[in-house]
Amino acid sequence: MLLTWLMETKHLLKHTSSKAIIYERMDLLPPNKQQEMLNDLKTRTGLNINRFEVGQIDFKKKVAYIKVFYPGNGEINSADNMKSNQFPI
Repeated sequence: MLLTWLMETKHLLKHTSSKAIIYERMDLLPPNKQQEMLNDLKTRTGLNINRFEVGQIDFKKKVAYIKVFYPGNGEINSADNMKSNQFPI
């Protein structure tokens, strides 16, 4: 029981939060530009992003749907649970 309590406390488990982002910098999508894209995402969001995933790419609208992952504080932000089809584009 003590082990269960220890594992559920915020102090011992690192929480990772994520956000879905509509990203228009199509020039940074190629794999050889990943570090530059990571730096751009960090600068523009102000988040300490440790990784990202590229989802759907819409060449007609010139945007990509990106999911970024960053250290969280364990609190739930309901806006973070929006799906890409809920974005008002």
